[in-house]
Amino acid sequence: MTHAQLKICAIIVTYNRKELLLKSISNLLNQTYPLNKIIIIDNASTDDTENAFKMSPFYNTSIIKYHKLEKNHGGAGGFHFGIKRALKSDNQW
Repeated sequence: MTHAQLKICAIIVTYNRKELLLKSISNLLNQTYPLNKIIIIDNASTDDTENAFKMSPFYNTSIIKYHKLEKNHGGAGGFHFGIKRALKSDNQW
C-alpha cells in the first residue's frame, strides 16, 4: 500500500480554545497530505466553542466529526474518546 492510499484520521481535543481549534482545522485541511477524517473532541468547553465551530466554514465539511463531551475528561480522556471513535472507522493511521 502506498502512502497515497493510506486513510489517515486526525484527532483534535479542545477545551476553551475556539480560535485555536478553527486555526488547527484550517491547517489540517490545507496540509499537503490529505486526511480521510478529522475527529474533534470538545472537552466540555464553556467559551461557546461549539457555536463557533457551527458558524465556521468547516461545519458542513464531510470529513469533520464534532463531538462535545458532557464533562471535561482532561487531555488523555479526550484522546481516549477520539481514538475510540477513530478505531470504529476504516482509517489505517
